[in-house]
Amino acid sequence: MVGAETSVSRFDRYLLSQLLQLFGFFALVLVAVYWVNRAVGLFDQLIGDGQSALVFLEFTVLTLPNAIRLVLPVAAFAATVYVINRLMQESELVVMQATGFSAFRLARPVLYFGLLVMVMQLVLSNVLVPASQRILSARSAEISQNVTARFLNAGQFMHPAKGITLYIREISQTGELVDLFLADERGDGERVIYTARKAFLVRGEVAPKLVMVDGSTQRLTRAEERLAVTRFADFTLDLAGLVSVGGVAQLPLNALPTAQLLAADQGTQASLGVSAAQMLEEGHSRLAGPMLAVAAPLLGFAALMLGGFSRFGLWRQMALAVGLIITMQLVWTWGSGVAGQMAGAWPALYLAPGLGVAGGGGAAGRGAGAETAESGAGVTLSLYIARRFLGTVGRVFLIFFAILMLVDMIEQLRRFADAGVGLAEAARLSLLSVPETLYRILPLILIMGAIANFLGLARSSELVVVRAAGRSGLRFLLTPLLVAVALGLLTVALFNPLVAATSKAYDSARSALSAGGGSVLSVADTGLWLRQGSEDGQTVIQAARSNLDGTELFGVTFLGFDASGLPATRIEAETARLIEGAWALSGTKTWDLTQPNPEVAAEAATAEVTLPSDLTAERIRDSFGTPSAIAFWDLPGYIGDLERAGFSARAYRLWFQMELAQPLLMAAMVLVAAGFTMRHVRAGGTGRMVIYAMIAGFGIFFLRNFAQALGETGQIPVVVAAWSPPLAAALLSLTLLLHLEEG
Repeated sequence: MVGAETSVSRFDRYLLSQLLQLFGFFALVLVAVYWVNRAVGLFDQLIGDGQSALVFLEFTVLTLPNAIRLVLPVAAFAATVYVINRLMQESELVVMQATGFSAFRLARPVLYFGLLVMVMQLVLSNVLVPASQRILSARSAEISQNVTARFLNAGQFMHPAKGITLYIREISQTGELVDLFLADERGDGERVIYTARKAFLVRGEVAPKLVMVDGSTQRLTRAEERLAVTRFADFTLDLAGLVSVGGVAQLPLNALPTAQLLAADQGTQASLGVSAAQMLEEGHSRLAGPMLAVAAPLLGFAALMLGGFSRFGLWRQMALAVGLIITMQLVWTWGSGVAGQMAGAWPALYLAPGLGVAGGGGAAGRGAGAETAESGAGVTLSLYIARRFLGTVGRVFLIFFAILMLVDMIEQLRRFADAGVGLAEAARLSLLSVPETLYRILPLILIMGAIANFLGLARSSELVVVRAAGRSGLRFLLTPLLVAVALGLLTVALFNPLVAATSKAYDSARSALSAGGGSVLSVADTGLWLRQGSEDGQTVIQAARSNLDGTELFGVTFLGFDASGLPATRIEAETARLIEGAWALSGTKTWDLTQPNPEVAAEAATAEVTLPSDLTAERIRDSFGTPSAIAFWDLPGYIGDLERAGFSARAYRLWFQMELAQPLLMAAMVLVAAGFTMRHVRAGGTGRMVIYAMIAGFGIFFLRNFAQALGETGQIPVVVAAWSPPLAAALLSLTLLLHLEEG
């Protein structure tokens, strides 16, 4: 009995160690993917606002606890499914069951594993995340007080405060703001526009001051539509009246201690502007959420135990496991919504983990399977390698697609709960949103697929057989490299336009839902802002709202500048409809700003007036998005149009070069994976090499995004930012492979 008990505890330790190892790997990968995905936007925002790289690192470190908290249950589920599937394929669990182990007994180390992850979740949810959010809130308030940094972005419309719109064509090396446009929409009865040939930011006692040189002030009375124009040689504007400076940051709900949330006292509710139900929901979710870390591994284990050994794998059981997790998450989302609306409904939060644990335990004792035979046709070595490489990458792609769909569907259900979005509509929105994320992390998916492929070939000794047949490692790599380059070309040529189309469709659907089902499209609280240009000068266009495709504007202002940059004309129109090569305006009033008194010379027209324009509906829609929203084949023409209209096209030129470098990046990722993992497993240290390969892959991915941010801000040339990361990675990996080949 003692020997049997020792064997039992030894099996528990063995399975628990396997689960923890894979859990660490999946947690590292998922946190890295989540962090890189969020860090790119954060880096662009902070560096673009003039903050240092140290501030960026501080903010990313502060967001890590919340990122880890979010991915731990998913990592625990993935580790359990992977380990149980491998043990089933290697017949280890079959042997243990043959010795008398029941499924419930086999589930004991899985339960221990879930409890360990739950403890981590409890510490994160109740200690680390609130503390990091408090520090993050305080630092965000400090950053938001840096008014000067918020102004220093050339070539784009900016909205530094509610009702304020700013455009700076260029910022000189000495800090001079060239061709400044500033609109103040905060007044109920009037609208003020400042224009200046140049401007400077200087220090003030309370807030910075904006000194404008050689410009004018336009004050439009909304009710009477009377325009007063004042020209000045120099004018000083105190920014304390335009943007908020100072103030005490209000703590967000997730930064409060758990005890304070569970108390839900009236003072805290009043100070934060939240209800008792919202406080109780946040507090109890910190206690109920970690229980999902127990339910997720048990559900994965139970689903896989429903099938026996099969050489075809346990794909049906794994699909069932994913379906059970999605169901549990949907129940969790429903419980969270109910608890956030009614103060006494917080027990609904415990329903999802309770059902998950009960379902996992109930199904754990069932399952049998039949072994099946597998056969395959003989193919040439190169085709076999290519097929296996594509298959492995495809499986990794599908795994990430399933995970991202699950996470995104939950996010869509939460975001549009007030719009009554159901499961089918959330799935449609996710299908439109997920391709953009997949496209962004495609290099990471490729390196993970390459690592899995090379490890599989090494574990089955196929690499040894290939080398024994006289084929060198570099020659063996030629096929995966060609496949990677082909994948890079296909993603740029075909997947990129698809992603651009789905991104636009998602933005349109999101705008419609956010507007309560209407067709209003707004890019700021002051409305829609556009800019068009010609040889005669530039025109700034502002509209209160627009139809969905941006071809009809309402409450429109056209402010025209001459070739020297001075205001020349101003047109107020009730509507503006985009036709081929022009705007068709109705209900207009036109002021000639070159006249001594523009109001006296103003002309009102009831008939339709046309104004030449080089804008198109596609360009207007695309101007609301990022460069990734423009199809690769449309980028060259779009870049030229942007530059003619006076916008900065640096980000789009950089994106175009990065797309051209995509096949090289794909090849570099395969070389990195091969450099660390294309070795015999008996050499030892396989796990360590996999971690090194993953760190190298994420390092290249982050370096690429870091270079992209530097290129967009003009700190390094566009070509260097786009091509240097993949080129450096390919050369370093090739050097490592040559060293290993010689050794």
